[in-house]
Amino acid sequence: MPIAYVAYNRAGDKVSGVIQLDSRAAAEEFLWGSGHVVVKLKEIGKRSPLARFMPTLTKVKSAEVIHFTRSLASLLEAGMPLFESLRILREEARPGLRAALRSVMRDIEEGTSFSLACSRQPAVFSAFYVRLLSMAEQTGELRRALHEVADYMEKQGAFGERIKKALTYPVFVMVLGIGAAAVFLLYSLPAMSGLFEEYEFIVPKTVDRTDLPRGQGNTWNEIRLEQIVAMGITENTVNENPQLFQDTLFSVTPTMVQVFTRITDKTMRRISGNVASMLGKGAQIAMNRKLDQDGISQFANFSVELAGTGVTLNHGHISASVANIQGNATESGVGAGPIHAVLHPFGIKDLQDEVESGIGTYILNSGVTQDFFRNGFSGSVAGANVWADGNIVIDATPDARGACYAQRAIVLVRELEMKTETRRRPDVGGGADELFITSGYAFGERRDVWGRSLFHNATAPTS
Repeated sequence: MPIAYVAYNRAGDKVSGVIQLDSRAAAEEFLWGSGHVVVKLKEIGKRSPLARFMPTLTKVKSAEVIHFTRSLASLLEAGMPLFESLRILREEARPGLRAALRSVMRDIEEGTSFSLACSRQPAVFSAFYVRLLSMAEQTGELRRALHEVADYMEKQGAFGERIKKALTYPVFVMVLGIGAAAVFLLYSLPAMSGLFEEYEFIVPKTVDRTDLPRGQGNTWNEIRLEQIVAMGITENTVNENPQLFQDTLFSVTPTMVQVFTRITDKTMRRISGNVASMLGKGAQIAMNRKLDQDGISQFANFSVELAGTGVTLNHGHISASVANIQGNATESGVGAGPIHAVLHPFGIKDLQDEVESGIGTYILNSGVTQDFFRNGFSGSVAGANVWADGNIVIDATPDARGACYAQRAIVLVRELEMKTETRRRPDVGGGADELFITSGYAFGERRDVWGRSLFHNATAPTS
């Protein structure tokens, strides 16, 4: 069985990992024999008696997926191959997860990537989970991605529990009548103020992010150094051609954004608890939508535009963007982080139509085209992670402007994290509560050559 350990090695360094032995006693004997001072041992994936006596309970819970994800990361960090790690965890899993892992392993044996194999188990692995795995496979950071997705799922679970607890307040005070509005806004919403910020729209997740430290003025300043060139020499070379570092000051000045709402006691008496719980959520979403829209406005700042008005978007425009970003002679975008293509959903539909155009009446065999036909377009094109963003505006033509860019091409500077404040107004409408949500931020373009604007036709699809 796999056993996780924490110990100190001969050099006095704290180390951890996973070993495959028959028992905890055997693991302890092995570690002590190899010169380690054992601190902690834990069997990975130990099954509960309930799973053995009630095999019909096959629904996979979020906690199981989190445990599997962390265990897989630990096994990979210990140097164990992916397929062998999956085999070990499959044997220790509950029936539902075991069946899913069996299918994943079968797909991997047939040549499918790990992320695609997981995408075929949507009841177990979410689209976000699969997207992170796909990105990790491209960057070679699978172990780090597994830890990140486990952290995300834990936050998501805590989010749900906190929402349930927060909503008990409105349900309770609605029975009491007049005190409903005050209790809801003064207690529930402040407790939830940071939750919805985690669920931002697309652009803030695809750009570089930093905070403006306190006490450093109103502007984020960053020194940008231009690249220098190395030259070949021999043992007889006298190098008398020093290169000068050229620097450019890059500055971003955050501005303030705020949402102000007012809810009267009379309104709270007339609406249900479910509707009341949506009021604060709507204000939070409005702030995040504004953040996303401000990020989208940066797309027009890229000096190079591909496609054009009235032109249908296709994979060649994204492929050309990636090639130009990575192959730029002035400053290659190879080291500028993952490349993202953020597009209006109508543009995504054009990419899907491009793949499906040759289907006709032919039978679809298992493969990429069949997956597109069943599930719609998702994933990547030419190495760029493709995202649909419905906040992109369609003009009167109709055209829409997306973009393809390296993550570090755009930076989001935050001066003030989203904060929530309330104010009681007994003089308004027989009593009311006011809610203020405030944030401070700004986007800036760090490198123009690391991005391409994609301006394309956005006619609403009809078939």
